[in-house]
This record gives sequence, structure tokens and C-alpha cells, in this order.
Amino acid sequence: LMKQVVDINKYSRSHHIPSALLSDCQGSIRPQLPGDTRWKSKLDCIDSYTKNQAHMVQIIQDNPGEIDCKIVQKIMNHKLYVNLVELAEQLRPVAVALDRAQADSTNLADAYDIMKKLLTEPLLAPHCDTVQKRFDKAIQPCHMVAYMLHPKYNGHGM
Repeated sequence: LMKQVVDINKYSRSHHIPSALLSDCQGSIRPQLPGDTRWKSKLDCIDSYTKNQAHMVQIIQDNPGEIDCKIVQKIMNHKLYVNLVELAEQLRPVAVALDRAQADSTNLADAYDIMKKLLTEPLLAPHCDTVQKRFDKAIQPCHMVAYMLHPKYNGHGM
């Protein structure tokens, strides 16, 4: 999925005509590409595509022949769009957890709470084994003690 959305966004950014046509559409946003150093960049890439997809379809209809046929096939693939929307829904709780974990005020108790919430997130149910493995690897006894002693949490839900 990511390769396809990256191909579309890369094409939309690097080719003059599609880039200009997309920027002329009211409500469109600049297509984003994932980066190795930004943890949430894949979600940003997917979000930029899903927000622009209707505009891209309109561009294809209004300007036949201006967009590469391989890119047109990917844009017109409704199943790709639906799968990307579902993937974005699953990635969003992880992105929120990353934001919380990277905050300046995050402590060991917060880290435990963040991981615990990921374990119970309904959108991540298909990946609960993977999340549990990460939880088991990341959470140490000091996290649990901090969670039990922290006045905000007092060990609730352990």
C-alpha cells in the first residue's frame, strides 16, 4: 500500500502539470512523502493522499492524457483508497501515542499508561499480538512501580 501511495504522491509533487493542477484545486493540500527521521510521516503521506484523492480524480476527468496511465490506474483504484483509509485509522492511535511519548513532560508512569492504552485500543485489535510483544519488551518493573505510585494513575487498571 505504501509504495503505491508514495508513487502517486511523488508523481504529484515532481511533475509540473499535475502539481499545478492539484494546487489549483480548492481544498487540496501538498502531497507528503514519508521520511526515515519522522515517525508519523507515513500517516501524513496517507492522509495527504486521501484528502487529495477526489481532487486527483477530478483532474484526471478534466484533463485526460495529462497524467501517466499507471498513476491514473492507482488513483482510480477505489480498493486502494479504502485500504488506505483503514490503515490511517489504525495508525492514528499509534501516532497519538508517539506524540504523548515524545512530550517533554512524559515520565515512566505516562509511558506505562501510553502502552496500556495501545493494548486496549479497538482499532489495533488485529495487531494485538504485536502490540503485546512491544509492551512486554518496553515495559520494565520500574514503569509499573512509577504507574502505581503516580498520583494521577495510582495503579488503576493494572
